[in-house]
Amino acid sequence: MARKLAKGRAKLVCSLVIQRPRVFYGAMSMRRPFLLVLDIGLLCVATVFAFILRENFELSVTRSLEFGPYLLATTIASLIAFSITGVNRTIWRFCSGPDYLRVMTAVGAVVVGAVALTFAWNRLEGTPRSLPFIQLIFGVALLIGARAIHKISHDVQQHRRAFGAFLQPASPSQQITLLVVGISKLTELYLQAAAELAPGRIRVAGLIGSTDRHVGRLVASHPVIGDTDELESILDDLKVHGVTIILPGASS
Repeated sequence: MARKLAKGRAKLVCSLVIQRPRVFYGAMSMRRPFLLVLDIGLLCVATVFAFILRENFELSVTRSLEFGPYLLATTIASLIAFSITGVNRTIWRFCSGPDYLRVMTAVGAVVVGAVALTFAWNRLEGTPRSLPFIQLIFGVALLIGARAIHKISHDVQQHRRAFGAFLQPASPSQQITLLVVGISKLTELYLQAAAELAPGRIRVAGLIGSTDRHVGRLVASHPVIGDTDELESILDDLKVHGVTIILPGASS
């Protein structure tokens, strides 16, 4: 009887473990097509705006009909290029230089593909020769700009939450005061993690730079109060406040 119960529990646990990734993957698979459609829509908007600018804001029905095949070719090429390059797999708020470079490469591939498809269809009849270059500029600007704006808005929300938690009174036993020694990329990541994961519980008294040229400047809104040569005197001034020293990485 006990063995049967154990086997039943094991099957139940296994079914839960197997089903959870399926639900998560389903949500993720729904998100990717949405981002793919969004990127295609943004590029089509950039293409239309590039055409309007090329026509000097003077549109006609004939010119719009001649522009139709190129817009259709752009849609088809973007569907293929964006799916291959995987620009819809990136999380916008965590985009960095390599992600933006991938977007530029994908948009360039779309422009080349659109020109090739339109040339095969009607030899670019009615399509201005300067349109692909204007399309490339506006396409890159719009797709990268959308990601950058989303990332900035997310950072602003995180700073607001951290600032709101900072304004809330915290008991001395819950709050920790830190002195960060060293200025590097790891220092920036540590300060960002402290602001997002422990808002109001960690207070940074200041940073220690490697040279005097860092003194008086700000790193993630935190002041650099001295260099390594002044570390001993700074510790004497702060030790009465129970400051903890953090060494996130080698200073530069």
